Amino acid sequence: MTETIFKLYMSDSLPKYNALKEKISKSENIVMDTEATYDAAFAYSDALISDLSSLIEQFMLMDKPVLMLTKDTIAKSKEKFATMDGLYDFSLIPFAKENKDIKDFIEEISSGIDEWESERKEFLSKCFTLADGNCGKRVAEEV
Repeated sequence: MTETIFKLYMSDSLPKYNALKEKISKSENIVMDTEATYDAAFAYSDALISDLSSLIEQFMLMDKPVLMLTKDTIAKSKEKFATMDGLYDFSLIPFAKENKDIKDFIEEISSGIDEWESERKEFLSKCFTLADGNCGKRVAEEV
């Protein structure tokens, strides 16, 4: 799908995209997911780096590290996203504004360091109170 988007809407960037694909294909530790769904990518990945997306909430349910990209200062982002949609307190997850933030995050995860684990668990317990594996049981009891 990504390639189709480039071809249809960003054809001038297609050479850069193809060069990136080529570079990734030669990498030993990077995989470009070309599947139509993200299920396998989520299952196999160690962490997620993303801008604001509904994928963040879905990925966090797997209790894996997340880094949210921002163009604002990190402090401003934490304030802005604290209760942006009234449901999720995104201030409990790390933000990255600069390449150094991303590099540090990748190095930490690669080294087995999960600096934000307690905040992520707080996010999960605060925002996903019923994500305990018993949803089907509760529905059956109500029916």
